[in-house]
Amino acid sequence: MTPFFYLWWLLVNTAVCWSALHFLQGILGKTGRLPLWLLLHASITLLVLRYQIPKPFFLALLAALLFGRLVLGCPWRFLAAPLAVLFTLLTLLEGVSALVMAWAARTLPSPFWGTVFQCLLSLLTTAVLFLALEVIQRLCFLQEQPLLTFCLPPCLFLIFGVRAGLRLDSPAFAAYLCALDPETGPLLVLLLLGGGLLLFSQLQTLCWFAVRQALFRDLLRGQSRQLEAARRSAAFRHDLRSHLLVLSGLLQDRDYQQARDYAQTLHRRSVSLSSLPATGRGALDALLAEKLSQARETGVEAICTVAIPPPLPFDDLDLCALFGNLLDNALHACQDLPPEQRRFTLQTSVRGKLLVVESANPTPPGHTVTPGTGLESLRHIAQAYRGSVQFTQGAEGFRIRILLCAP
Repeated sequence: MTPFFYLWWLLVNTAVCWSALHFLQGILGKTGRLPLWLLLHASITLLVLRYQIPKPFFLALLAALLFGRLVLGCPWRFLAAPLAVLFTLLTLLEGVSALVMAWAARTLPSPFWGTVFQCLLSLLTTAVLFLALEVIQRLCFLQEQPLLTFCLPPCLFLIFGVRAGLRLDSPAFAAYLCALDPETGPLLVLLLLGGGLLLFSQLQTLCWFAVRQALFRDLLRGQSRQLEAARRSAAFRHDLRSHLLVLSGLLQDRDYQQARDYAQTLHRRSVSLSSLPATGRGALDALLAEKLSQARETGVEAICTVAIPPPLPFDDLDLCALFGNLLDNALHACQDLPPEQRRFTLQTSVRGKLLVVESANPTPPGHTVTPGTGLESLRHIAQAYRGSVQFTQGAEGFRIRILLCAP
């Protein structure tokens, strides 16, 4: 092999490794270690090219497992699903590349053009891998590991099925591809592309279930908080006569300081009991109760004025998904701010058949909000009600405005 070819494959594999690590860091919530990861895979690539080591796929898989466990410090159960998705994509792209190169070997006039074609094909597959991993990372952003593990069986089936079917790790790999019927190659490419679409479809379904699961969990927690608050409110009203008698006694004894302290304590308790959301929708009240409780526990000041008039026939699940996304985004943004800046506002207004939802929160200096799964979900809900989503970011922070038109 020429030095140029060595250099090219090193660059391509470096790009692939960077995309893979970026994907794993996004899914697992880890950072750093890029130089060590690139050095590890560059060494593997050079060894494979120099000594023609068989089955480099499984060597790379073993290296990724050890790197994730020993360097990134992730448990095995958290590594399994992301690595399965990653290596499924690598297998599918390797299979497509092998079939396309088999066609090129029969069609192109000289080895020189075959080398050029191979370099261009590797560049294309690297770009496809990067884009696919970015899409999957956004899909899986809200997923939890128990749900994500459901993608393991189809991933393993695709990996072993494709690698065994095309003999990608066999010494007879090249001879097998050359012996393939020219009409069989395109069909196999279509099958591999179909496998990739199947993987994306399952991940999208898992994302849908994960979002709904998180939403229902928040609803249940919110309802529990509402029941507990109702119990405490009933007990407070029941004890109100006793509290008034205590205050009256303190005033008669001219113990004004203790009476003032006692009255302030009663006021704080009454404020906490009267701060439960009352939007007109029971499910949304439960969700807001849970999210606002999370805000108080993390020291975030929440100004929430939400009311949904009963005549507006919006689906409760859509409303909960919309407000849940807004509150999650605001709470997440506030975590990176100093305690005195942790606050956000959420309000609604009604204009005829239009429901206007507005949210605002400060953002850390230099932070740029990029559209992800949450904003895409908001756009999807708004489009279902012939509405729109508009957001701006400036010195005052992040603002989002959502319009929903009642059906």
